Amino acid sequence: MESLIEKLKQAGDESFETWFERWYKNEDLENTLLVSAKKGFEGYKISIKDEEEETQRRMTDTRFIFKLREKLGKGIKVSLAEEKKYRLLGNEMTEYYISIIW
Repeated sequence: MESLIEKLKQAGDESFETWFERWYKNEDLENTLLVSAKKGFEGYKISIKDEEEETQRRMTDTRFIFKLREKLGKGIKVSLAEEKKYRLLGNEMTEYYISIIW
């Protein structure tokens, strides 16, 4: 008999897989990367800050980086990166983004 924790993990994994596949298809990321390469770039940034809260949470999940690496294939480096951008009321604000380098 499957325990509750196993059921919860499986439900979470299935939900993430469904979301990721939908996100990947909607982003048309492979085409975007090809356009960037044709412009002479050797990398691409996906901003997280402008995304909806749920999408931000999923994009900072370690499974996201793993799945994106898997989709894009060998030779392409994918990582979650941070960039300290600006100061607000004396606090330095950090923005996160997905870094893709070829």
